[in-house]
Amino acid sequence: MALAATLAAGVTLVAGAPAGTAPPSTPLKGSVRIAFAGEGRQVLTDYKQWIFQADQECYYDRDVHQTATFQWATSFPAFGVVRLTRPSGRALSGLQTTASGGVAGPEVRGDCDSDDVPPGWVETIACEQPLQFSGAGSLAVVRGKPGSAVLVLRAPAPSLQSPTPCSLVARGQELVARAKLDLARLAKLARGKSMTLKVGAASEVNCSNHPAPYEGTQVTDDCHDTLRWRGTVTITKS
Repeated sequence: MALAATLAAGVTLVAGAPAGTAPPSTPLKGSVRIAFAGEGRQVLTDYKQWIFQADQECYYDRDVHQTATFQWATSFPAFGVVRLTRPSGRALSGLQTTASGGVAGPEVRGDCDSDDVPPGWVETIACEQPLQFSGAGSLAVVRGKPGSAVLVLRAPAPSLQSPTPCSLVARGQELVARAKLDLARLAKLARGKSMTLKVGAASEVNCSNHPAPYEGTQVTDDCHDTLRWRGTVTITKS
């Protein structure tokens, strides 16, 4: 009768465990290999005018439309799963890294149909250049909420050689992911199997710049720099 009353109350007894004790969790064992891959696109649009204050007429301008596209893949040395439960924050460098990309798009300097354009101003500057990448990417483990760890991953940082005809400045410092890893899910993952976490971000910067005007002149600027990237973090049990 006591057993029937207990079951009716919705309490499940686990064989070999006292009543009220949670079933033992799957222990964390073995090691993991982590890989970080992704792709992104950055777009710069910037239209600037130099305007006579007396009649509010444009007398020369600059129009920039440039796009950077890039992709990367990096893997990190294997480490013991127990490290995820005792995060140190120390960064690991990528073991194998590939990255590629480039920037293209014109900068058109015009005269606004004016006769007052500065000498030599009117031209189209072609920007077409491969990206350079510094670093191999990095991975650090930091403490998350109970039962989880947070992976902080950085992609190889793209940049342009200097000097460059391009106006776009690659925002490589923003290619950072924070991926939350459920340790109970990882513990149940069979050796040789993988789990994948999706990461990514999008942001737009207002890059308008209104320098001090010349005497009798004002400058207007409409500049937007948009970065979007997405990627995957793959954790393989070994």
